[in-house]
Amino acid sequence: MAMAQATRYKSHESVSRHAILVGIDAYDTENFASLKGCVNDVNKISELLESSVDNLSIHRLTASRSGSSKLPTEPNHQWPTPDKLKSCFEVVHDKTKRGDHVYFHFSGHGILEAVLSRPEIPQHWALGEYLALVLLKGMNGFTFHSAELAQWMKRLIGKGVSVTVVLDCCRSGGTLRGGKESDDTLHPALSGGTTEPLANIEMAQSMEANGDYTSSHGMRGVSMDVNWLVNPKGYAILAASDRTEGAYHAKFANSSLQYGLLTYFLIETFRDLGGVGGPMEQLFQSISVKVKDNRRLHTKTQNPVLKGNGKLLFFGCSIPHCGGDFPVTRVVDAHGLQVAIPGLRLHAGRAHGVVENDQFILHPLETGVNSPAVTVEAFNVRGVTSDLRVVGHGRPVTGVLTGWMATTLADVQAALKSRPSLAEYYDETEDGAQTSGWTFKVTQPCPKAYAIHDSENSHQALTTLSSIAEPSERVIQRLLDQIEHLARFKLLRGLTHKPESSRQQPFWNVFSVQLVKDYNSKFPMIINPGCRLNEDWLAACFHSACDSECVTKVLSGETLVLRVENKEAENGQSLYFYVYDMAADWEVVEVHGSTRLEVPSGKLCEKGVQFNVEDGQDKCEDVLKIFLTRQSTSFRPLTMPPLGQSPDPHMPESAQYRGDYRSEDWSVVTFRLAVSRN
Repeated sequence: MAMAQATRYKSHESVSRHAILVGIDAYDTENFASLKGCVNDVNKISELLESSVDNLSIHRLTASRSGSSKLPTEPNHQWPTPDKLKSCFEVVHDKTKRGDHVYFHFSGHGILEAVLSRPEIPQHWALGEYLALVLLKGMNGFTFHSAELAQWMKRLIGKGVSVTVVLDCCRSGGTLRGGKESDDTLHPALSGGTTEPLANIEMAQSMEANGDYTSSHGMRGVSMDVNWLVNPKGYAILAASDRTEGAYHAKFANSSLQYGLLTYFLIETFRDLGGVGGPMEQLFQSISVKVKDNRRLHTKTQNPVLKGNGKLLFFGCSIPHCGGDFPVTRVVDAHGLQVAIPGLRLHAGRAHGVVENDQFILHPLETGVNSPAVTVEAFNVRGVTSDLRVVGHGRPVTGVLTGWMATTLADVQAALKSRPSLAEYYDETEDGAQTSGWTFKVTQPCPKAYAIHDSENSHQALTTLSSIAEPSERVIQRLLDQIEHLARFKLLRGLTHKPESSRQQPFWNVFSVQLVKDYNSKFPMIINPGCRLNEDWLAACFHSACDSECVTKVLSGETLVLRVENKEAENGQSLYFYVYDMAADWEVVEVHGSTRLEVPSGKLCEKGVQFNVEDGQDKCEDVLKIFLTRQSTSFRPLTMPPLGQSPDPHMPESAQYRGDYRSEDWSVVTFRLAVSRN
């Protein structure tokens, strides 16, 4: 794979970067077949890093094949055994300091392995199976468990080092998995049977007792899957596949060598960007749709996963103008050939608020001044995907490649009026009349100040801006930005989706979503979503917070269990869900810390969700929005900072969307919680 001349990323002299690269083609056991592209992955990544990054140290462990021999061609001291990999981490840990960056890349076999018999792994990892990297046999076996990887990541992050991980292996989505997925994890009082306590609740209690757990700032007091990687901002893991999928390699047209799909498209993305770096979420968007597109003719799919901090820069390196909202793919026929009339699929639909004729700018991932761009509009809008055509001409789009990005040109004012999926809510007055709750009122309490009110009848201002210390024009622009922020928040708050026909009804019959309070007690409390007063479990519900039937009271620090069940018959379709918290400071936060959560058919997934009030607060109201889809997608563009704060400059609003395009089904449910200190 040829690489164009890369832009060299120059580090600050005091910042160092350490890469641990592992690639295994030659396996010395009958249990694992030899591979073909893993060492090529490491060679190309190493070549790219050396040409692009300064202040770099590379630690390589590889096992190359030669003929029918199972022994690697490299000298013994370069063989990737668990002991040698641990030694690499020890060296890197000793040499790094606060502000440095570490990159770990693994290409090889991956398996799911139970940890009950491994005394070196903390007790709270004992439930379930997790990813284990398959290495060559050393003094202590041949696997490197993801719990061991997490321990090294924790040590590095704890000293202020950022960690980037790429796992190009099967089952890699099983890394650092929390909670339980099972047929029989129902509480004894609900199922009539017995079950073990939920893993992540025990984990949180154990960590708090040992002083290991600290809540993450910026999580708005709500967190899921509490684990002992205590600083999620310090790492990002790009995994090649879900925990149930394989990871594949292929030979590409421009190369005589084979590469892992994830690694190949990672390198190709860096080539297109002109160097190594960029926010992990942006890289993930472009890479994931390319991997999906490559597997479109195969019965076995591969869906990459991103875990941790999507805003983290790859290996601490930035790439200017790297961004976009939604990825696109080329439309192909059933044989993988370009259709007679070329077209594009936008990986966003009604679930994301897209309607007919919404406009977007298409561009490569790198949106520099010389990048080509074209304005398009959406048509044939479905649940989670849409088709695109050139604005004003109705003709299909040409010259755009899979992995390009679409940046929305949405008109929020028009959205408030026209989007049926983002239904307006209504408040009832004392005399029974209905009044729209969407209005905002701007007042001037004094000549140099502006205040925004939630409605005509609201006397308490949501926010006040002063023009004493800055020009009035700038204050007015901030005022308009904040009104747009509030409008977007309310659009999401009122988002509902109910079956439009009997044909759609089956999707709503195959899942259930509940919160469980007092999970480990003899009589747990089951909380259903929606409006309990109206007995509508799909409603967004806007009754007064004092209506106890609609709002669940939770103590600060309390952990509830989110239970999502896929009632589909065994070997049926998986269900994906996504959890977002909407807070009183008009912030929207992705709670689950991963691109999506999967529930296989016939399974039940339970996740602990902890609620906290922030310092200086006695109580607050939180709203949980749970999205559910048949095909894997993302709702990360919905995230918003608190009112008045700017989005992260490294991370434009973005999301990745992919799926098999066989199902456009989606739904969303709402939980309301009143959190207080006592």
